[in-house]
Amino acid sequence: MLSEENKNRLNDRVLYKKSPPGKRDEYTYWCKNWTFTVKRYGDGRVFMKDTYWTTESNCIEVTDDNIDEFVEIFNFDDVTEMRSDYRDEYEDGDTYCVAVDSGGMAYPKYFVKKDAKRSKEKLIKKYEDEIKSLENRLEYKRESLARLKNDC
Repeated sequence: MLSEENKNRLNDRVLYKKSPPGKRDEYTYWCKNWTFTVKRYGDGRVFMKDTYWTTESNCIEVTDDNIDEFVEIFNFDDVTEMRSDYRDEYEDGDTYCVAVDSGGMAYPKYFVKKDAKRSKEKLIKKYEDEIKSLENRLEYKRESLARLKNDC
């Protein structure tokens, strides 16, 4: 049973996580993300619905005994979904990589806090790394061209 006090602790706009019970094996994450959204029923019961599913499958009833097993990740109102290639442009703790649909952790989704600012230091590092990579590719192409010309 879930007390009114604990019902009020749960936020319907929050993404929660829970550690899987028991031994972790290949089936622990089979059709489960272990990330949850709140599902309330008219009879007063509250469930955590695994985000792998769009249906009511894999729900766990929330009780006073297990409510603390569900840990808040973020509030959907406070984040924006983003492309994965931008996540390294923000400060640690401003982005989230989570399994929230049937793609699981193989194809996670990325979110950034709405108030997050891009990190100047991380952007400088990213551009410096990209420039170095392009310089290395250019050098490799020049060497390959020179070898080709010498072989003919």
